[in-house]
Amino acid sequence: MAKFISSAGIPEPYFSALVAFVRVPREKHISATELLSPPRPLALKFRHWDDLVIDVDHLIGAFYGGAAHAFIQAVHDRDEKRNPVLSRYLMEETLSMPQMGWAITGRWDRLRLKEAPMATASRHQAAIEARLAELDKEIKA
Repeated sequence: MAKFISSAGIPEPYFSALVAFVRVPREKHISATELLSPPRPLALKFRHWDDLVIDVDHLIGAFYGGAAHAFIQAVHDRDEKRNPVLSRYLMEETLSMPQMGWAITGRWDRLRLKEAPMATASRHQAAIEARLAELDKEIKA
């Protein structure tokens, strides 16, 4: 497990919340956002996760962004039955797609149900496969 620090001395309750927010790498699992990252640094993160030192001070912005998304999801879930327009959308849903032995996950901010997320992904099939092949190569190096 990576080691977590706070160079600014963030108080313990906030420190623990930021640590819990960190996505721990899992073998053959990648987020759509990570898939956009260069393969070598990503492979190094996977390979050396236990050796990393992560300063949680740098995660505050992402943490608050995640909190905003959680709030949006909660409001959508609460109001979906009262507002029929909301039932036409997936809000803050996590979807997963198997590809070349990997599980690619992504979280949609808002997706109109008549749109097909997997069809969109299939249009980019060659690019996805090329990136996963690069990542597999880097991880094995």
